[in-house]
Amino acid sequence: MSWRLNPFSDLYVTESLTGDEFVRLFSDKLVRETTNLFTQENTIIEGVQGSGKSMLLSLLRPEIRLAYSRQGKKFPVPGQFGKFFSAGINLTLSGAKDFYNLSSRRRPAEWEEEIPLLFGDYVNYQVVYSLIRTIEIYSRSEALSKSVGMNNEEELINSFFADLASLSVWFGVFDGVSSLAQFKAVVEERLKFYKRLLNLNERFLPDLIRNTKTTIGEPFFEFGRQIKKSGVLDNESSFVVFIDQYEELDHLTSDKESSLFSLRSILNKALHSRNKNAAIKIGTRGYSWKGNKFVYGSDAQIEKDRDYSLISISEMMRNQEARKSSLFQEFSQDVFCRRVKEAGLVCENSENDVMEYVLGRSLKKADKAALYQGSFPEKKIRVDENWPDEWVSGLKKFARDNILYAHLLAAYARQKGKSAVVNGFNFSGPMPWASYWENERIDAATIQIASNANESLRYFGKDDVVSISGGNVLAFLNICRAIWSTYIAATSENDVDPNALPHHIPRAIQSVAILDSSRAWYEKLSELPYGETRKAFIGRLGAFLHKAITGDLALSNPGYYGFSVAMDDLDKNPEMRSFLSNCVDYSSLVQKEHSTKNPGERLRIKYYLVNIMCPGFRLPHAHKKEPIYLSVKQLEDLKSGKPVEKNKYKEVQIGLFDG
Repeated sequence: MSWRLNPFSDLYVTESLTGDEFVRLFSDKLVRETTNLFTQENTIIEGVQGSGKSMLLSLLRPEIRLAYSRQGKKFPVPGQFGKFFSAGINLTLSGAKDFYNLSSRRRPAEWEEEIPLLFGDYVNYQVVYSLIRTIEIYSRSEALSKSVGMNNEEELINSFFADLASLSVWFGVFDGVSSLAQFKAVVEERLKFYKRLLNLNERFLPDLIRNTKTTIGEPFFEFGRQIKKSGVLDNESSFVVFIDQYEELDHLTSDKESSLFSLRSILNKALHSRNKNAAIKIGTRGYSWKGNKFVYGSDAQIEKDRDYSLISISEMMRNQEARKSSLFQEFSQDVFCRRVKEAGLVCENSENDVMEYVLGRSLKKADKAALYQGSFPEKKIRVDENWPDEWVSGLKKFARDNILYAHLLAAYARQKGKSAVVNGFNFSGPMPWASYWENERIDAATIQIASNANESLRYFGKDDVVSISGGNVLAFLNICRAIWSTYIAATSENDVDPNALPHHIPRAIQSVAILDSSRAWYEKLSELPYGETRKAFIGRLGAFLHKAITGDLALSNPGYYGFSVAMDDLDKNPEMRSFLSNCVDYSSLVQKEHSTKNPGERLRIKYYLVNIMCPGFRLPHAHKKEPIYLSVKQLEDLKSGKPVEKNKYKEVQIGLFDG
């Protein structure tokens, strides 16, 4: 295979993968953390774009299970969790977005009020058709049908469909049907009508459709009840229906008066029914899930832990990070290896860490500062006018050997109560601070040194790539793609083995690519609804925080690369709360709980730029110390582009809020 092919060129592969490709590319590292997807309870799996939701939900597709069996590979869902019968709908691939064509803007409004009910009927028939396909796939394999607890005897299956057809849920549509083939033919004809309707090839609703609309969920609930009652499926097997890309309904309209706005509440109605005959699994991005939890036809809202359980991939990764778990590192390493293997590239030492083989090791934080010192490191140290000449001379001389510690000494001398260090300090002796003080300030100090040297930050090596990805696999793939593309552009074809992995891609190439990825992520913020407003806010915030961190020469506040806001202030300003929440859900900000150190302090919540954007704004991406305290008014100023008014909190120094 040509070395010019980038293993990471295709970032979004789930929908286009064949079963065999899925088996080769899928990483099972998250499966044990997400086993609720395979149980008999409603589950929402939420995450940002590219976080892995669709890959995990694809394990519910029978075609994927068949591919594992065909390749002789063990199905990655462990133990009893793997005993499930499932099918579902991808709202993008199914054409559900075409319901926009039925809105009053595109069609006469004589049956506008029926659009949500038609959508529910459409989803029902799509799911039932998928369930029929599941039975057909498993019927061809004794081993597969046994693994899910299904009896594939033809006579028993036909009897099941005859009984299913007689149920009142269909309003007589299946009268006279007595076999799987006949049942399937009726479903196919119904879906053909919807295709014509959504393409505006049908101008009227025939009575057959208008008078036989099914209630959302009831057909597949009855399917689940009847399939176990008939003996086609074991009672011990989970019966699962998945609905992926729920957020696509959010993109149809923002007009709450439009009938299209009710499509999400139609699906919520199925969850709210709490019917135990089928477990509904929904894949969505967070902004859509938080936006509309109402149940169609009532004032009720669906409730977490009553109507559904929640799997948040971002939260899962963050919790693992807090427990010092290596989950994302293991996951990203596996994804990396599978991608390069799929591209036909071979590592000379396959038993080694493949990602480290390609990217090399990252430098320790204490060694990063030396990259920016140049030929005259003493010129990178800022000094105060009132410092003794002997101290300044010693400090600059010390900078030639250790610019980081020289910079930290200068900061230490500026801190309250530490000024005596300038008198007779022994530069060859121990440093005057505790190890925790140094650790909390290394990132900020390194950025200040780079800023003093007018240098871009440099990132390279496996650890840097993983940490800048911030637990987001799409960010990780973006960075890897950029590194590989930059490497290809900078390397002659005659200098490489076309079948071998590159060994230790040069640091300069990685740094350029990571900065390009960071800036590209920022630029892409504008591509989604209201993205220009978020992008402008993030741009001002990033510049504001960079000024805060580089302007704090004493490093008294080394956590000023994030901000904290009081929760009760946000409660009084739902518009700002919603805006910040959307910034989180659209991969602009990371939100964390904030436990303040001040007794009696109000509850607060803190926000940081997503890790991948930090290099572009020259900010640390490891979250330490207290962030800067901002009011809602100051956030509104940042959002609107006004000069940020000075803060009443004592932690904020004069000068940070100038224009």
